[in-house]
Amino acid sequence: MKEAVYIGRNPSSEPDLEELLGEVALGDHEAFAALYDAVAGPVLGVVRAVVRDPAQSEEVAQDVLVEVWRTAPRYR
Repeated sequence: MKEAVYIGRNPSSEPDLEELLGEVALGDHEAFAALYDAVAGPVLGVVRAVVRDPAQSEEVAQDVLVEVWRTAPRYR
């Protein structure tokens, strides 16, 4: 049987976001860094589609991710 070929990212190499968020809820800074790395690009893409201004988009995306950190304990 042939091994699966992935175009783009290999799904098995992607972090488990639910698990990371659980660790972030406990105050784990490294888990937040990993979560940030995994979702910052997509968050910025969505924000840019709505806001359009690149500088303002980056600020809004940062605010979103700061809010994730701030409210993470609610996700336990």
